[in-house]
Amino acid sequence: CNRLIAPSEKTKKLLESYHIKTPIDVIPTGVEISRFIKPDDSSVSKEEVCKEYRKKADEKIFLYVGRIAKEKSIDMLIRCFSFIRMKNMNLKLIIIGSGPDLESLEQLSKQLNVQDMVLFLGSKKNTDIPVYYHCADCFLSASTSETQGLTYIEALASGLLVFGRDDQAVRDLIEEGSNGYMFRNEDELFMKICQYLKLSKEEESRMKEKAISSAQNYDADLFVERILQTYQKAIDDFYRQSENR
Repeated sequence: CNRLIAPSEKTKKLLESYHIKTPIDVIPTGVEISRFIKPDDSSVSKEEVCKEYRKKADEKIFLYVGRIAKEKSIDMLIRCFSFIRMKNMNLKLIIIGSGPDLESLEQLSKQLNVQDMVLFLGSKKNTDIPVYYHCADCFLSASTSETQGLTYIEALASGLLVFGRDDQAVRDLIEEGSNGYMFRNEDELFMKICQYLKLSKEEESRMKEKAISSAQNYDADLFVERILQTYQKAIDDFYRQSENR
């Protein structure tokens, strides 16, 4: 082929490690950012979602959205919340999604006695997901298997601070202390959560604004423009090579 498209630097480096010499353009998959900034087409209200979250007064909600499988390392999040339980911190972890590890992770939350702080809400309609983001305070994921991390972008566009496990795909999205935090293990995640909880309302508000602005670079309209530019490069390369034959 004349050109390759990779969704992230992480994927580009992987392809280059296979000794692929074809030019590779990094173009993150586009997200309809406006859907997440202002969710209008949901069948559920914020009040209904907060009730489903069992949200208490002054409680901070951490949200995970995605497949519930081993490679997502959700067990790390649950173990961190066992530290949070011991410290009597007013936090809750909401897990949205389905997958093969659902039952074992529910069992783990019971073993660690955090079943009232870690709620598994199952799958939700795609049109309703933006409201679930908007009723949370932060997005949390310990996955290192992402090629790009679309849910991270959705969360940022929704104005959530993102906590992500250190990985190339996450480094492309999170600016430490600006729109979120990175961690390597449960202890570091707990430390970063404590750091977040010390923010003033003004500091948290500034970070949320930064989160929304940082998501703009992944808007679907920009994606279209970048793809068209790559197509044009491929066409130009093709004719240049034909002329040189």
